[in-house]
Amino acid sequence: MSNLPTPLLRLKSLTSASLPPPGASHNDLIPLLTSLLHEAIPIADSISPKSETNTPTQWKQKGTKSYPASAAKVCLSQRTLPTGDTWACRHSVHDDAAITGTAGWAEFVETFKTSHVESEVDFMPSVISADVLTTWDCDGISQSQSQPKQDYTTASYTSVERIRKTPTSQIEWLMATASDAGGLLPLWVQTRAVPGQIAKDVPLFLRWIAQRREEKK
Repeated sequence: MSNLPTPLLRLKSLTSASLPPPGASHNDLIPLLTSLLHEAIPIADSISPKSETNTPTQWKQKGTKSYPASAAKVCLSQRTLPTGDTWACRHSVHDDAAITGTAGWAEFVETFKTSHVESEVDFMPSVISADVLTTWDCDGISQSQSQPKQDYTTASYTSVERIRKTPTSQIEWLMATASDAGGLLPLWVQTRAVPGQIAKDVPLFLRWIAQRREEKK
Protein backbone atom coordinates (compact mmCIF):
# COMPACT_ATOMS: atom_id res chain seq x y z
CA MET A 1 0.00 0.00 0.00
CA SER A 2 1.31 3.48 -0.87
CA ASN A 3 1.55 6.30 1.66
CA LEU A 4 -1.83 7.43 2.96
CA PRO A 5 -3.03 10.79 1.61
CA THR A 6 -3.65 13.55 4.14
CA PRO A 7 -6.32 14.26 5.11
CA LEU A 8 -8.42 11.15 4.53
CA LEU A 9 -11.73 12.76 5.52
CA ARG A 10 -12.34 14.98 2.51
CA LEU A 11 -14.42 15.05 -0.65
CA LYS A 12 -11.44 14.38 -2.91
CA SER A 13 -11.67 10.69 -3.75
CA LEU A 14 -9.12 8.10 -2.68
CA THR A 15 -7.52 5.64 -5.07
CA SER A 16 -7.69 1.91 -4.41
CA ALA A 17 -3.88 1.85 -4.43
CA SER A 18 -3.83 4.09 -1.34
CA LEU A 19 -5.99 1.65 0.66
CA PRO A 20 -5.15 -1.77 2.13
CA PRO A 21 -6.09 -4.68 -0.14
CA PRO A 22 -8.82 -7.17 0.83
CA GLY A 23 -7.50 -9.64 3.38
CA ALA A 24 -4.89 -7.21 4.70
CA SER A 25 -3.43 -8.12 8.08
CA HIS A 26 -4.23 -6.16 11.22
CA ASN A 27 -0.73 -4.67 11.12
CA ASP A 28 -1.35 -3.39 7.60
CA LEU A 29 -4.64 -1.83 8.71
CA ILE A 30 -3.23 0.03 11.72
CA PRO A 31 -1.92 3.08 9.75
CA LEU A 32 -5.30 3.58 8.02
CA LEU A 33 -7.40 3.13 11.17
CA THR A 34 -5.09 5.32 13.24
CA SER A 35 -5.20 8.12 10.66
CA LEU A 36 -8.99 7.94 10.38
CA LEU A 37 -9.47 8.05 14.15
CA HIS A 38 -7.00 10.93 14.55
CA GLU A 39 -9.09 12.93 12.08
CA ALA A 40 -12.57 11.76 13.12
CA ILE A 41 -12.36 12.05 16.93
CA PRO A 42 -11.53 15.81 16.98
CA ILE A 43 -14.44 16.47 14.61
CA ALA A 44 -16.88 14.58 16.85
CA ASP A 45 -15.48 16.12 20.04
CA SER A 46 -15.69 19.63 18.57
CA ILE A 47 -19.43 19.08 18.09
CA SER A 48 -20.14 17.45 21.45
CA PRO A 49 -17.21 17.46 23.90
CA LYS A 50 -17.03 14.41 26.18
CA SER A 51 -15.39 16.38 28.98
CA GLU A 52 -14.96 19.96 30.18
CA THR A 53 -11.38 19.96 28.88
CA ASN A 54 -12.67 19.99 25.28
CA THR A 55 -13.61 23.32 23.71
CA PRO A 56 -16.21 23.31 20.91
CA THR A 57 -14.89 24.76 17.67
CA GLN A 58 -16.49 26.99 15.03
CA TRP A 59 -19.69 25.09 14.21
CA LYS A 60 -22.41 27.53 13.18
CA GLN A 61 -25.79 26.62 14.64
CA LYS A 62 -28.47 26.07 11.99
CA GLY A 63 -31.48 25.52 14.25
CA THR A 64 -33.36 22.44 15.43
CA LYS A 65 -35.90 20.08 13.90
CA SER A 66 -38.75 18.20 15.59
CA TYR A 67 -40.49 15.13 14.18
CA PRO A 68 -43.49 13.08 15.34
CA ALA A 69 -41.40 9.88 15.15
CA SER A 70 -38.67 11.23 17.46
CA ALA A 71 -39.05 12.27 21.09
CA ALA A 72 -35.68 14.02 20.81
CA LYS A 73 -35.07 17.21 18.90
CA VAL A 74 -32.39 17.20 16.19
CA CYS A 75 -29.83 20.02 16.47
CA LEU A 76 -28.19 21.17 13.23
CA SER A 77 -24.88 22.95 12.62
CA GLN A 78 -22.41 23.63 9.83
CA ARG A 79 -18.72 24.40 9.47
CA THR A 80 -16.08 24.75 6.76
CA LEU A 81 -12.96 22.73 7.63
CA PRO A 82 -9.38 23.62 6.59
CA THR A 83 -9.73 21.32 3.55
CA GLY A 84 -12.28 23.79 2.17
CA ASP A 85 -15.10 21.25 2.44
CA THR A 86 -18.28 22.45 4.14
CA TRP A 87 -19.58 19.93 6.68
CA ALA A 88 -23.13 19.67 7.99
CA CYS A 89 -23.92 18.04 11.33
CA ARG A 90 -26.94 16.65 13.13
CA HIS A 91 -26.89 15.87 16.85
CA SER A 92 -29.60 14.24 18.97
CA VAL A 93 -29.80 12.61 22.40
CA HIS A 94 -32.24 9.73 22.94
CA ASP A 95 -33.57 7.80 25.91
CA ASP A 96 -32.17 4.26 26.01
CA ALA A 97 -35.46 2.38 25.61
CA ALA A 98 -36.99 0.14 22.95
CA ILE A 99 -40.22 2.15 22.78
CA THR A 100 -41.94 4.47 20.32
CA GLY A 101 -40.08 7.74 19.81
CA THR A 102 -36.66 6.42 20.75
CA ALA A 103 -34.54 3.24 20.55
CA GLY A 104 -32.52 1.02 22.86
CA TRP A 105 -28.75 0.66 22.85
CA ALA A 106 -28.94 -2.86 21.41
CA GLU A 107 -31.04 -1.55 18.51
CA PHE A 108 -28.47 1.16 17.73
CA VAL A 109 -25.65 -1.40 17.82
CA GLU A 110 -27.49 -3.84 15.54
CA THR A 111 -28.44 -1.12 13.04
CA PHE A 112 -25.30 1.00 12.85
CA LYS A 113 -22.51 -1.44 13.74
CA THR A 114 -23.54 -5.00 12.96
CA SER A 115 -25.73 -4.42 9.88
CA HIS A 116 -25.07 -0.80 8.90
CA VAL A 117 -25.16 -1.19 5.11
CA GLU A 118 -28.23 -3.45 5.01
CA SER A 119 -30.12 -1.32 7.54
CA GLU A 120 -29.62 1.97 5.70
CA VAL A 121 -30.85 0.39 2.47
CA ASP A 122 -34.00 -0.61 4.39
CA PHE A 123 -34.87 2.64 6.16
CA MET A 124 -33.41 5.43 3.97
CA PRO A 125 -35.41 6.06 0.77
CA SER A 126 -32.45 7.93 -0.79
CA VAL A 127 -30.26 4.78 -0.63
CA ILE A 128 -31.27 2.70 -3.64
CA SER A 129 -28.64 -0.02 -3.23
CA ALA A 130 -25.24 -0.69 -1.71
CA ASP A 131 -22.68 -3.21 -2.90
CA VAL A 132 -19.94 -4.21 -0.46
CA LEU A 133 -16.79 -4.34 -2.56
CA THR A 134 -14.13 -4.45 0.12
CA THR A 135 -14.25 -5.75 3.69
CA TRP A 136 -11.39 -5.64 6.17
CA ASP A 137 -11.21 -7.83 9.26
CA CYS A 138 -10.73 -5.15 11.92
CA ASP A 139 -13.09 -6.08 14.74
CA GLY A 140 -16.27 -5.49 12.77
CA ILE A 141 -15.25 -2.28 10.97
CA SER A 142 -15.80 -2.56 7.22
CA GLN A 143 -15.65 -0.39 4.12
CA SER A 144 -18.51 -0.40 1.68
CA GLN A 145 -18.90 1.33 -1.65
CA SER A 146 -21.64 1.61 -4.25
CA GLN A 147 -20.78 0.12 -7.63
CA PRO A 148 -20.96 2.84 -10.33
CA LYS A 149 -23.67 2.07 -12.88
CA GLN A 150 -24.54 3.34 -16.32
CA ASP A 151 -26.61 6.56 -16.44
CA TYR A 152 -25.81 7.33 -12.80
CA THR A 153 -24.13 10.52 -11.61
CA THR A 154 -20.97 9.95 -9.57
CA ALA A 155 -21.16 11.67 -6.19
CA SER A 156 -18.67 12.04 -3.34
CA TYR A 157 -19.34 11.74 0.36
CA THR A 158 -17.40 11.55 3.61
CA SER A 159 -18.73 11.45 7.15
CA VAL A 160 -18.00 11.01 10.84
CA GLU A 161 -20.63 9.27 12.96
CA ARG A 162 -20.54 8.65 16.71
CA ILE A 163 -23.07 6.84 18.88
CA ARG A 164 -22.30 6.70 22.60
CA LYS A 165 -23.90 6.46 26.02
CA THR A 166 -23.86 9.71 27.97
CA PRO A 167 -23.18 10.03 31.73
CA THR A 168 -26.98 10.31 32.15
CA SER A 169 -27.42 6.87 30.49
CA GLN A 170 -28.98 8.37 27.37
CA ILE A 171 -27.79 7.69 23.83
CA GLU A 172 -26.06 10.48 21.93
CA TRP A 173 -26.13 10.17 18.14
CA LEU A 174 -24.20 12.61 16.00
CA MET A 175 -23.21 12.60 12.37
CA ALA A 176 -21.19 15.17 10.41
CA THR A 177 -20.80 14.95 6.66
CA ALA A 178 -19.40 16.69 3.61
CA SER A 179 -20.94 15.71 0.30
CA ASP A 180 -21.23 16.61 -3.36
CA ALA A 181 -24.12 15.03 -5.26
CA GLY A 182 -22.55 15.89 -8.60
CA GLY A 183 -24.77 16.70 -11.58
CA LEU A 184 -26.00 20.19 -12.48
CA LEU A 185 -26.99 21.46 -9.04
CA PRO A 186 -24.33 23.95 -7.82
CA LEU A 187 -22.45 22.92 -4.69
CA TRP A 188 -23.45 26.09 -2.82
CA VAL A 189 -27.13 25.19 -3.30
CA GLN A 190 -26.49 21.66 -2.05
CA THR A 191 -24.62 23.00 0.98
CA ARG A 192 -27.64 25.05 2.07
CA ALA A 193 -29.94 22.04 1.80
CA VAL A 194 -27.81 19.37 3.48
CA PRO A 195 -28.53 20.16 7.19
CA GLY A 196 -32.29 19.81 6.71
CA GLN A 197 -31.85 16.61 4.72
CA ILE A 198 -29.61 14.78 7.19
CA ALA A 199 -31.95 15.70 10.07
CA LYS A 200 -34.53 13.40 8.47
CA ASP A 201 -32.28 10.38 9.13
CA VAL A 202 -33.35 10.41 12.78
CA PRO A 203 -37.13 10.00 12.31
CA LEU A 204 -36.54 7.60 9.41
CA PHE A 205 -34.53 5.30 11.68
CA LEU A 206 -36.89 5.55 14.66
CA ARG A 207 -39.98 4.93 12.51
CA TRP A 208 -38.29 1.92 10.89
CA ILE A 209 -37.09 0.42 14.17
CA ALA A 210 -40.59 0.81 15.66
CA GLN A 211 -42.03 -1.09 12.68
CA ARG A 212 -39.47 -3.87 13.16
CA ARG A 213 -40.50 -4.21 16.82
CA GLU A 214 -44.13 -4.61 15.78
CA GLU A 215 -43.21 -7.25 13.19
CA LYS A 216 -41.40 -9.30 15.86
CA LYS A 217 -44.44 -9.45 18.16
